[in-house]
Amino acid sequence: MDGKKTKADLVDSVYDNVLFYYRTQGKTKCPFQKDDVARVVNEFVESLSDAIKDGHSVELRGFGSFTLKKRSKRSSCVNPRTGEPAKSEEHSVVVFTSGRDLKEAVWGL
Repeated sequence: MDGKKTKADLVDSVYDNVLFYYRTQGKTKCPFQKDDVARVVNEFVESLSDAIKDGHSVELRGFGSFTLKKRSKRSSCVNPRTGEPAKSEEHSVVVFTSGRDLKEAVWGL
């Protein structure tokens, strides 16, 4: 594994795949620019975030699902740096559950 991938890396990968698709179709010019792909990726991430903020779960078949989960208030928290007691209020977190295809793809790694 070679570390983390960024959104810019994702845009590059999608753009390269779009270019490859158009070249394999015998077309000489792709109607999309890298900026177009970046806008689509950003819009996808924004739509995903907005849906979760609105309390919806988002399911991407084969990849996984994003759901909102409530974490309860805890009184026995400790600040790991100082060792002092800390308070944890009730809050929401996003939980990702991988889909079957993704689980199978990474099982043997």
